[in-house]
Amino acid sequence: MKFLWTEDINSDLYKKCLELRKEVFVKEKNSSLDLEIKDEDRCIYLGLEEDGNIIGTGRIFLNDDKTAIFQRIAIKKEYRSKGYGSLMINEMENKCREKSISTINIPASMHAIEFYTRLGYRQKGEIFIRGSIEHVWVEK
Repeated sequence: MKFLWTEDINSDLYKKCLELRKEVFVKEKNSSLDLEIKDEDRCIYLGLEEDGNIIGTGRIFLNDDKTAIFQRIAIKKEYRSKGYGSLMINEMENKCREKSISTINIPASMHAIEFYTRLGYRQKGEIFIRGSIEHVWVEK
């Protein structure tokens, strides 16, 4: 298993990450493709590779010099509930520390609140709908 990073939306890694996001968010969760590709050129992308395949992805949107938003975090269906999500969030947090980011926000789907709470995130704000899915902001 290894973590791969890119900011190049023309790279093979980015394309593989986008395919996984389409699989998870557009096909499984019926989210809009437009939502998937919003702000693509303003993010840093993480791909989690296992046996030559991208099995997890997420992106970091740098909101400003001190604040980041983790977005579009996805794990391939057959790899879920095996600890990969926690490993990815940890890697994304490490990348933020390298960039001296002090605050991380995540628009978390309601079914993932317990996951983020275990990782030290706090819920803030009210429930909102994004791509027909209920979310709430969490922060660390």
